[in-house]
Amino acid sequence: MENIKVIREKMVANEYLYDVVVKAEWLRAAYLSDVDDAEESDIHNAYCEINSKLHELLKLVLGEDTNHVVICRSYRRYVWVLELDYLDDGNAYFAPNWPSVNELKDEGIETLVGESIEVYTFESFIETLRENDEEIIYHSLDELVDVYLDYELATPSESAPAVKELQQGVIELEDKTLEVEGA
Repeated sequence: MENIKVIREKMVANEYLYDVVVKAEWLRAAYLSDVDDAEESDIHNAYCEINSKLHELLKLVLGEDTNHVVICRSYRRYVWVLELDYLDDGNAYFAPNWPSVNELKDEGIETLVGESIEVYTFESFIETLRENDEEIIYHSLDELVDVYLDYELATPSESAPAVKELQQGVIELEDKTLEVEGA
């Protein structure tokens, strides 16, 4: 685990990229649901492959070549991209405690640029969990995947807001319960 400085931040409004990121997040959630067998599963290979391709796609989205680590997450139908002040070494990186726009607003932070964020290689995150005999516990699904399904999908032509603009229009959502038939 390292605290790495954010050197660039971008919100992207592209429904296709958003769809890819959400699918990658669901795959990561499946991977994290069984850390004991994770490295021996097909999910491990699939996650490593999709993460590598997603990383290359994010570099294109930023509009210029970069040799830094780039990470992203889905957020209210946008893709929130961070370029980190860390040279890309081919590992899959993960920020398990990525702050929300609400948390940044509460701290008086308008952007993550210049701030440090806690980042793990995915393998070191899983190894840390195993060493500490911890189970992954998230308070809500939105810590893993964007579940703001009541927002309209951002279209490729739409201009994405900056984090500061999202903070100005923050809407507190009630916790939603998903009902499953036949459970």
